[in-house]
Amino acid sequence: MRGLYFINKPLSQDYTPDQLLRDCKTVLDAGRVGSGNIVAAVQYREKDPRIHPGQMDDVVEIARRMQTLCREYGVPFIMNDYVDVAIAIGADGVHVGQDDMDLADVRSRVGPHSIIGVSCSTLDEALVAQEGGANYLGVASIFTTVTKADATIIGIEGLQGIRSQIDIPIVALGGVNFNNLSEVLGHSDSICMISALYNEGGLSANVGRFSTVYGSRPVTQSVLPVGSRGSSSAYVHR
Repeated sequence: MRGLYFINKPLSQDYTPDQLLRDCKTVLDAGRVGSGNIVAAVQYREKDPRIHPGQMDDVVEIARRMQTLCREYGVPFIMNDYVDVAIAIGADGVHVGQDDMDLADVRSRVGPHSIIGVSCSTLDEALVAQEGGANYLGVASIFTTVTKADATIIGIEGLQGIRSQIDIPIVALGGVNFNNLSEVLGHSDSICMISALYNEGGLSANVGRFSTVYGSRPVTQSVLPVGSRGSSSAYVHR
């Protein structure tokens, strides 16, 4: 998994599902590189604490539309937290945190061919996730971030420590911007930039800017495990 790992900014009255879908398409269009895409994966994150069971149909519909779009571009779609939603729509993968469902339980539910990402902020967490069969790690928070004010900050040294002991792909996130991007890229396989992508300049221009900094590093043709629903290509570890 190499390149840009796209996560949406929070939905709100000012940022609707339709806007999210348009932004997702903009990112995927801007990410085209030959037959591949600089976008390694797209994750739908729904963190609104007001979501209740009666509203889950809305979450499922948004996820289904995002997945359909991602498959048009050959880019994996990852559902954050909601394992049931990932299963319902046949998502390419699911991402879970340390306080979510146990990794073994997630794997038993989604099956052997789904991508599973796990959030980690310590080496111990990373080693447990790798040993437990995670396909990639979301390592955070590298720097202070407005997206998650209470995040544990691990810095570049923390990222380096995890990278040195981990063989599966690492997505670095949390406060990554164009001022520190090159440094973070030296210790990770993919980068998630939420605020920096949505900031001044626009998504398309900022994806292009990311691609320029990313430079000649290999672009993932597919990050889907062998036998997965979306691709027959082998899973690219690093």
